Amino acid sequence: MRGIVIGLVLVCASVQAGVPLDAVRAAYEAKEYERAVELAAAVAEKDRDWDDAQVLKGEALVRLHRLDDAEAAFRAVVEAKRNHADALVGIGKVLNLKQKHAEAEVVLRQHLKADRNHLGALQELGGMLAAIGRGGEGRTFLLKAWKLDKKSILTAELLFEVHLEGYNDRTSARKVAEAIVKAHKDRAEGHWMLARLHAATGKNADAVEAYVAAAEAEPDRALAHARAATACHDAGRKEDALRHYARYVELGGKDEDILRRHRELQA
Repeated sequence: MRGIVIGLVLVCASVQAGVPLDAVRAAYEAKEYERAVELAAAVAEKDRDWDDAQVLKGEALVRLHRLDDAEAAFRAVVEAKRNHADALVGIGKVLNLKQKHAEAEVVLRQHLKADRNHLGALQELGGMLAAIGRGGEGRTFLLKAWKLDKKSILTAELLFEVHLEGYNDRTSARKVAEAIVKAHKDRAEGHWMLARLHAATGKNADAVEAYVAAAEAEPDRALAHARAATACHDAGRKEDALRHYARYVELGGKDEDILRRHRELQA
């Protein structure tokens, strides 16, 4: 009997220990960033989930544009556990956002020496280098990230941008976009990439269709309908534009420019 009680106590303790991290993650994924920060602060440092909770706290603080606090959260994890990969990448991300590119590069490159296949580090370093005019180096890291995971939307977006804007490599850009459309049939991002590609090549009608396809892929995403409505409006497709504007409003869209154009088209 005593053994059963002890077993139950251990199970309950294990469940309770997992609750804080689950709650932090749920708040973060729901974009309740202030709540995520608050919950993460309640996780005790001795808890086995403390480091992961602090990383989520750092990511939430980044979303809240509290960069100094975010950096402190990431660095606290690194000091307690020097090999925590996501915390190191978080520091690199914050330094990049602070325009401290040289420092960010050092942090990210050092981490990649220890773990050359860390997806987050490859994305962050590749995207940063491309953004500061070192497209060749950036593309090299992003291609490595793409080779690791050809379903990553973030990698695809960064690599697509380098292919299209940095090198005018439309063939490679199309391959990335089509891979994301195929891998994520219920997401808009791949269609948005194709829309940009069509527009860049003067295929405006195809670009509009791609924006419409994005809204059909994510019928409950306000931004998808905003972009579809704008594209249809500019193309003179009034009924289609009104339909997407209406759905945008239904979903709680609040962008004043979108709402103004909707009113103008209704008049």
